[in-house]
Amino acid sequence: MSDSDNRYLHLVRQERTPKKEGMMDEKYKYFLNTGSGRTSIDLSLHNDESAVMEIHTVWMASGNHQYHLLGKHKRISDVYGWLLIEQMKHSLPLSENPEQNEELNLDIIQAKVIYEYFKVSHSPNIEHPDDLGLMHQFWGLANWNETFDMLVIIHKSVQQNLLCLLDYGDVWSEEPADPEYIKQLVYPLLNVDKIKFTRVME
Repeated sequence: MSDSDNRYLHLVRQERTPKKEGMMDEKYKYFLNTGSGRTSIDLSLHNDESAVMEIHTVWMASGNHQYHLLGKHKRISDVYGWLLIEQMKHSLPLSENPEQNEELNLDIIQAKVIYEYFKVSHSPNIEHPDDLGLMHQFWGLANWNETFDMLVIIHKSVQQNLLCLLDYGDVWSEEPADPEYIKQLVYPLLNVDKIKFTRVME
């Protein structure tokens, strides 16, 4: 982690951070399966404060994509913390084209990619009635993780920068990124918002 990352994270007072003794690796999963596609997200929080997020999407309109996100997690309390994403890779499964298996440049976002997470009591994951109706009407018999133990939302500042990047493009770079490249970077990050993860016990 860079010095600037450390300064940013240490805005949270160190004495409020729980001690690491007794902490264990934690794994969480989100999934949605429908007749026209599916999304799954696996999140691992490790005892050494590293974090890994694996996103796999297969949809008729957009194809088959995998995203590999690496970074750190910061426990601020027993039920609240941050995920700082430092690296993001995109790949098309079974692709033999090296250009389709690339590391995406997070610097063009002009903000540290931070998510907030909130741990909750084991709860049922109830879909909105309108969404549920659409799922059954247009997507066939849909299913998803029926319980959740953690809610993950994107930090407001990051969301604003991502939306500006979509609207106005990569205006700060000497060689601006292609709009399609920007979409490949921005949409997966925006979609990890208000996601309800269930704890995976091993």
